[in-house]
Amino acid sequence: MSVSGPFHSALEHTLSGLTKVDTTASPKRLGSMSLEDEETPCTNASSNQHSFILQPWSPCATRKLLTTEANFQKSSGIGILTVAEDKVVWTDVANDTFIHNLLAKTKPGTASPYSLIIFSISLEHNEGATYWRRANISQSSLKALVTQLAINDAAVLDFFGRPDYWSAFGRSKDIAGKVDAGYEFFCQHPRWLQKERHDNSKHRAPCSIYLHHDRAQQTSYYVVSAAKDDSCSSEICSRLGHDKEAAESARNPFLIHALVSGLAFEQSKDYVDDVRKRLMDPIVEINDYSKNSFYTEFRKQSGMEGRQQLKDITKQLHLVSQTCDTGIANADMSLRLCEDMLDAYDRFVGPCGGSLASWRQTRDSMAWVLKTWSSQKNWLVNYKVRKDTAMNFVFNLVTQQDNSTNIDIAVQSARYSSSMNIITVLTMIFLPGTFLA
Repeated sequence: MSVSGPFHSALEHTLSGLTKVDTTASPKRLGSMSLEDEETPCTNASSNQHSFILQPWSPCATRKLLTTEANFQKSSGIGILTVAEDKVVWTDVANDTFIHNLLAKTKPGTASPYSLIIFSISLEHNEGATYWRRANISQSSLKALVTQLAINDAAVLDFFGRPDYWSAFGRSKDIAGKVDAGYEFFCQHPRWLQKERHDNSKHRAPCSIYLHHDRAQQTSYYVVSAAKDDSCSSEICSRLGHDKEAAESARNPFLIHALVSGLAFEQSKDYVDDVRKRLMDPIVEINDYSKNSFYTEFRKQSGMEGRQQLKDITKQLHLVSQTCDTGIANADMSLRLCEDMLDAYDRFVGPCGGSLASWRQTRDSMAWVLKTWSSQKNWLVNYKVRKDTAMNFVFNLVTQQDNSTNIDIAVQSARYSSSMNIITVLTMIFLPGTFLA
């Protein structure tokens, strides 16, 4: 098996989980089955050191995404938050010059004045984009960011709104030639704000969070990608604030992960509230329908009118069922995500800067969110059971109404049958006399 020599230096970045193998370069042959060729970005490999890819995602997909102009804006306009000592600064619109200057100050292997840097990317709908969403960052700035932080290929795809329905991922990283000098952890939160049917033009982009921590610099780099109308970035800023306590908390590498998990839970509360209201409305209608049908002159009402009412109730319950199913799946995914986050926290993070209280506070926050997701899932399962009970009752009402209609038809038929028998007898009696007359 041959391995090609030349690589696209502009796209060189790290793909997680690579096993380094020393090989001798050989000319690229036509039809070569090489794992890496000129169409594949070299991942943390120099021209004389190659890698065999062990992960299920393909770097070819990342290369295609990074070279598709529809995925980017011509000039950057992202939000950036920096924390240096006791100072928290939020830049609402950071251009390319600002981004490149910031990266120049924090190159691997050099000292960094910051304890936390957040790059906030907004996504808006664009039909020509890879995942129907365009990021408010330029190609050059994102490539510089991906290269310097050695961002995982899967995380790069998530930045552009790729639905990521699998597990979170974390790993140790080598930085500036030092083994295990840092780590990364990234995940994507379920879309609790999405309550309507799937529509790419209206579907909200998921919130993706990427963390790269450099132990030597004691700096945590975050990339937060979400829909343009999502409140994720603004909520992060408002909760962090600008005081000394916020700067001290920012020294914990998993602070933003814990904070965004709490925000996701707040969004889920609105989602569950919506399910509850949409469930109670048809239940009230069913109770009123049942009361009217048994305790009033309901029989005078048109049968078709009552059937139409039950039909509308069934449709409402069906939509509630779909929403419950989505919510249960979201809660399940959130549970797994929090479990992975806690595992990564215990694996990578010790007491930060001697502050055991800060370490415990962040961990307690994530543990609490994990338990609340379990409670949230239980409520959604309970609502699904109540929906099933209501649906069965509607079915029984329809069945009883059909049986009642059949009985009425049978009674009327019997009456008509008796009348016809009398007419037949009278005809047989009088018809001969009429004939003889």
